[in-house]
Amino acid sequence: MRRIDEVMVYGLGYVGLPTAALMATAGYRVYGYDTNSEIIKTLKEGDVHIEEAGLKTLLRAAIESGNLKVVSEPRQSDAHIICVPTPVVDGRADLSAVKKVSETIAGLIRRGDLVVLESTVPPRTTETVVAEIIRRKSGLTAGRDFYLAYCPERVLPGKILSELVHNDRLIGGFDKESAQVAASLYSRFVDGALIKCGCLEAEIAKLAENTYRDVNIAFANELARICHSLNADVWRVIDLANRHPRVSILRPGAGVGGHCIPVDPWMLTGFTRTHLIQAARHINDTQPHFIANSIAEILNPESRVVLLGLTYKENVDDTRNAPSEVLADALSQKGFSMRFCDPYVRKFRGEEVFASVVEAAQDADMLLFVVAHDEWLRLAPAELAKIMRRRLVYDATGKVDSAVWRSQGFEFHGLARRK
Repeated sequence: MRRIDEVMVYGLGYVGLPTAALMATAGYRVYGYDTNSEIIKTLKEGDVHIEEAGLKTLLRAAIESGNLKVVSEPRQSDAHIICVPTPVVDGRADLSAVKKVSETIAGLIRRGDLVVLESTVPPRTTETVVAEIIRRKSGLTAGRDFYLAYCPERVLPGKILSELVHNDRLIGGFDKESAQVAASLYSRFVDGALIKCGCLEAEIAKLAENTYRDVNIAFANELARICHSLNADVWRVIDLANRHPRVSILRPGAGVGGHCIPVDPWMLTGFTRTHLIQAARHINDTQPHFIANSIAEILNPESRVVLLGLTYKENVDDTRNAPSEVLADALSQKGFSMRFCDPYVRKFRGEEVFASVVEAAQDADMLLFVVAHDEWLRLAPAELAKIMRRRLVYDATGKVDSAVWRSQGFEFHGLARRK
């Protein structure tokens, strides 16, 4: 079996950078490359461009060990790991970055090298895009001349380093030998089970994981709408229903964001007509509009609303596909003026973002909790009550303590919440 000493990682974002650092600290000689020159500059200075617990310390240790080098140009290596973005545009995956990297690898690859695709992609991409581009450009064939595998990431921002190590990993080999070589590569730093399968199975499984979650979130969001129309408390309903031993309803919210859940279902449905999955996508995509309509029932146009939380989940700096963007547009179209507040975000829609809730709330009419960052669950309503024009709160997270706010004279509203 091919011995792997050097690894070339393409794409130094939320997945590629932690992966490169972990591989380096595991003893591989790793070269990290990104097309963004500012990212390369930042990393070479020993800093990081993303907020992730423990990442800066790990990166510096990897660089100081001499095992991780951030490079301005890709180079030949025993293994090539593709961790580039694959955004969905108009319901279709944009594979331009995957194709470009595959062409680059074709100019560097040697017989016996390993190529691993980690990016989330539509089914058959590994075989019909990556393998085919390399074959056409280099003359080398997957399974005969080089090893090829699809090994998707399965991590959650805020816990990336831990989950890269401890989560089970799918090793989707082009053939059995490719799966074996790829498993050997990951075995040096992954403690979770390494589950060998085919490329296609791994591609579909990755998409199915997040599509399953999207559908279940859509059920929770639709349940919230039903409870709203019936003047019932959805949070109490969910708590009661989840007392059933085989029921586990998820939490509704302002929508679905992130780099996976709102994207992956479109990659899975591009090959055949579906009903449930596309209906779920519609529910989750329109949830911010439902929130905006609910607020319009409470406030007059031209009122000032402070959006608390611009990231797609709490306690991270990741704004990819965050519902706050759609929600802000919907509120703006209804005539509301807005301020934005988030300690993890500096700019939003080209406007200033307040880090301090106290500053953002000055002369405001409503505080709208879109994301429940931990520090906001410890806010002092008494202080805010003194500086706001009106004392209204709307909680789209279900995590804010209504009793605390009401005790300070606030009128408390929430997503299908009645207490």
